[in-house]
Amino acid sequence: KVLVGSEGSSDARRAQVNLDGSFEVKGCKPGKNLVTAEAPRYAPTTIQVDLKPNQEPINIRLKAGKVLKLLVVNKQDEPIANAQVWLNTMDSRPIMANEIAAPFIQTEYSPKTDRDGRVFWDQAPDRELAFDIEAAGYMRIFGWKVKPDGQEHKVTLGNALKIQGTVVDA
Repeated sequence: KVLVGSEGSSDARRAQVNLDGSFEVKGCKPGKNLVTAEAPRYAPTTIQVDLKPNQEPINIRLKAGKVLKLLVVNKQDEPIANAQVWLNTMDSRPIMANEIAAPFIQTEYSPKTDRDGRVFWDQAPDRELAFDIEAAGYMRIFGWKVKPDGQEHKVTLGNALKIQGTVVDA
């Protein structure tokens, strides 16, 4: 699959790649754009291009995915089943004029942990990735960073705060 533009944007355009690897995406806006390609058994790849009329063909080289292993536990080191793990695809640094936000990587990856609190991804890009992680009864973690290296990485979620009170009218 090929995506031109930002994931979730109304002006993003998509296309399927032909068997020979060629693709054509119609209706793209000129100027700086993100182009993402992904295929089974490969890591998704995102590049930035400056699109113009009579654009030369764009070449995107996909590489084999890396293995990412996560273990989500609580403060007692007990696994947390069904914790939601989201790949954070947005760059949080300040954006300069005439620049578009280059994502960490543009792809949908949002598994839940298994009953042992584990997540396994064998198509991870070979770069630092950021994740948001949450589970019922625990504090959410934003932007937890890890590089897929085949080793298991432990994420510890703290207990969620509980508040109580009374609401009354004036």
